[in-house]
Amino acid sequence: MLTFNISSKTFHKYRQQLISCFFGFIIKKRIENRVYLRLFYILFSFVNRFYYEQPFKKENHHYIPQFILRNFAIPGTGCIYEYSLNSLNPKRISIKKEAASVVNFYSFNKYNSGGYSNFTEKNVLSEIIEKYSSKVIKNIVESRFDKLISLEENMLSHYAAFQYTRTPAFHLQLRLFLLFLIENKNLDLKYFTNKYKYELMDVVINNKLEVDIYEFKKYFYNENHIDIYGDLSKYLDNSNHVVLLLSNTIANHIIEPLFRKKIYILESFKPLYFMMPDTGVLVFDFKDSNNLWPYGWDFSKNSMSLMAPLSPNKCIIFTNSEINAVIREEYIKLGVGSVYYQKLKYIYSDRNDSAIQKNIFKHDFIT
Repeated sequence: MLTFNISSKTFHKYRQQLISCFFGFIIKKRIENRVYLRLFYILFSFVNRFYYEQPFKKENHHYIPQFILRNFAIPGTGCIYEYSLNSLNPKRISIKKEAASVVNFYSFNKYNSGGYSNFTEKNVLSEIIEKYSSKVIKNIVESRFDKLISLEENMLSHYAAFQYTRTPAFHLQLRLFLLFLIENKNLDLKYFTNKYKYELMDVVINNKLEVDIYEFKKYFYNENHIDIYGDLSKYLDNSNHVVLLLSNTIANHIIEPLFRKKIYILESFKPLYFMMPDTGVLVFDFKDSNNLWPYGWDFSKNSMSLMAPLSPNKCIIFTNSEINAVIREEYIKLGVGSVYYQKLKYIYSDRNDSAIQKNIFKHDFIT
């Protein structure tokens, strides 16, 4: 994304109002006209080349958006139940202040001018991703429309791609991958400088070094990685910045493969209900049932599918498979049960259910 600083708050305000109005018009009228859609994407791409750099401040960055967490809120409250291996009972915590958040998780030190920037949090995630996808997701949760239009599918693909890559779980996976490249593929540390950042993207995204996923898994499970953050920091002083840059780049890379898949809305009924893992989404390789973690990011594979829980009753899935009534029921069960395997530390829910706490102790992440 081409970016440069625009000091005018007025321009920032009205450019967003313009694109929001156009977006709302297309969604409301259920427009599939190619001319309208092409015009929207041109406008959307153009206005997001500019941004207003807000003053940096210390704040909570939610790696699962608050608008999603509120769909899983305890009824009538701004709180949610957090389940973890470290507690015998779920904790009732504030969505705004505590749930799925880390202080300045997306902040980074700017190369040129120095100082920290909140560009990723404020402009990429909040302005581009959450602002528009939240409107589509709200319509799905409230069952306003029976069928998705192309623009909605595109926004859902944006949401799913960034939701997958924005979490501590994905950053952990990416750190392991970089550690593997350095220690097992002898990747020169020059690739982690600003001068060679595009070459590094080519190595990671296009698998230039031809890393086999099973070779990577073997490396992870056989090595004693007690302190992954510390291990990578031994090689890279700027590891946080590199991981943030690559996670955003990977997200942009997987939007199109997700958009090209079939997108289904799954609805659960009692006694089944969806929960939200701190991984934000659930990833499956149906060609390899043992491929649980690390998942990788090659969604161009027909066997790769992604589920995104939206509320206790709604979930979307990106898949190449045809889903009929019987298979739909199996996918719903898969989406409910896989949360225990694919969490990193936490599961979030709107209810205090002893079954969740019991199951969370049975299934630990990457076991």
